[in-house]
Amino acid sequence: MAAIEHMFCKSIRAMLAGWGLATRIRELLGIGVGAFVAAGGCATHVTFRDHHHAAGAAGMAGFMNSGGAGSGRGGGDGGSATGGSNAGKGGKDGTDNSPAGAASDEGGTAGDDAGGAAGRAADSGGVGGTTATGGRGGREASGGGVGEVSGGSDSAGRAQAGSGSGGAPSCGPCAGGYVCSGGMCKTSCATDKDCRSDYFCSGNVCKVDAVQVGISSTHACIALADGTVRCWGQNGDRELGTTSPSDASTPQQVQGITTAKAVAASRTQSIALLDDGTVVFWGTRASEYIPSTSSAPPMTTYTTAASPTAISEIGTAKDIQASTETDRACVLMNDDTVRCWGFDTRSDGSTSFWPIPKSVDGVSNVSAIAMGNRFTCVVLSGNVGCWGWGTEHELGSAENFASDPVAVTGLSGSVSKIHSGDYFTCVLITSGAVECWGSNNYHQLGATAGDVFSSATPAITNGLSSVKDLSAGEANVCVVEATGGVTCWGDDTYAQLGDQQQNNGSGTPVSVQGLAGPASSVTSGFFNACAVLESGSVQCWGRSIGDLSATPTATPATVW
Repeated sequence: MAAIEHMFCKSIRAMLAGWGLATRIRELLGIGVGAFVAAGGCATHVTFRDHHHAAGAAGMAGFMNSGGAGSGRGGGDGGSATGGSNAGKGGKDGTDNSPAGAASDEGGTAGDDAGGAAGRAADSGGVGGTTATGGRGGREASGGGVGEVSGGSDSAGRAQAGSGSGGAPSCGPCAGGYVCSGGMCKTSCATDKDCRSDYFCSGNVCKVDAVQVGISSTHACIALADGTVRCWGQNGDRELGTTSPSDASTPQQVQGITTAKAVAASRTQSIALLDDGTVVFWGTRASEYIPSTSSAPPMTTYTTAASPTAISEIGTAKDIQASTETDRACVLMNDDTVRCWGFDTRSDGSTSFWPIPKSVDGVSNVSAIAMGNRFTCVVLSGNVGCWGWGTEHELGSAENFASDPVAVTGLSGSVSKIHSGDYFTCVLITSGAVECWGSNNYHQLGATAGDVFSSATPAITNGLSSVKDLSAGEANVCVVEATGGVTCWGDDTYAQLGDQQQNNGSGTPVSVQGLAGPASSVTSGFFNACAVLESGSVQCWGRSIGDLSATPTATPATVW
């Protein structure tokens, strides 16, 4: 029987060739001679030149009521019920015992036969129909992709389409963070829906979401969701990490960083933590210090790196912190120990200096680090310990100086987050409350602390019970509440509270006015603050970052 069928097919091919019908059939149906013969049952798998031809071939397969269906790029073939046919992919509606429709670039609907349903085909994309018996059409992905399917036959001899699988969108991954729509990449955006995940729409342009902000007294940096970093402000020490040594008023991309997950900024340097735990710095940091003698003043040698340079002595870290006004920095290691470098890291009463990161003795099981002007605090199993200078009770004790961590007493619960300002520290209790101690010259400890100059006893900030993030600046504090709103208290000399008052400050938290949306995190800096919004953008208020002569911004301004 197989030999007879083979001879029959061979004869059919010869007749078609002799009659000169091949060209006419191809013109009418968009298929080759081989496809026509395949539709008549002489083959069960044929590859067509493009999706237009595939659509026509699928329709022809239904017309010939064969036990096999061709395969086509662009979607699944139409299924055929017993004794009848459905529309092929791209064809018009078909009913039982009716011929298949012709191919159509615009796409046809599936047949209504209970035996099987053909998928719709369209250049702009479509979805194949499905039934219990007839099989499933292919699916074009995202309005322009290619679905690849192969036909087959079931035990009843019905033409049955194979399952389709969506390919990549025909316009591929779009540049600039835009989405693919209708087979084309968008080139501008009106809403965030026009941008890919981890991007947001700003000024008709898709931008990468911000993850975190670090602010110093001279500049600021943003870690972005794609692993890059952008900095702006003063650049006299190359702390911006750009090819140009000039200052920048808007965020500029740092050279050579593509895997950053956190940033920190000190007075003359920037630090980034990479995905693999490597810590890099750029800018200027002290590399040698010689104390003063009776015959010579102190001498400091500095090293400048214009582009990110790995600090090899650190190893693998999981968090980084820097003092915003000094050249000190610390890292939290993977084993929950701490390494620090710079001036006054752990002083013995005189100026000390660590040129390279050094382990802090006796400190382990650390979950968070905070760095003030001349002191450092860490969270140890939910408790807090501080060392360094404490002349304004910033150690949370009556001691003026401690070379080893001193336990902070009087906290109302376990600590989840900690942040230090110039001479004070605030913590977030797991209950959502905020407590602060240290200097209170601008009411940064909150109203409950009263008018005392400083306090070693943690003071609970009134009116806050559902805080999810906090940050302390030079003499001000800002927090993000569960609603996404931002409230601040303390010094307001440069409008850093965001309440548009710009006065001597407030011990009572005030709401930041004019944010473009709910915030996910906040960073208080040197007379300013920035919030990362849930949308992915960044807004800042207070004293201009990097330009101390500029007029303070009382209303949050979008910087990214």
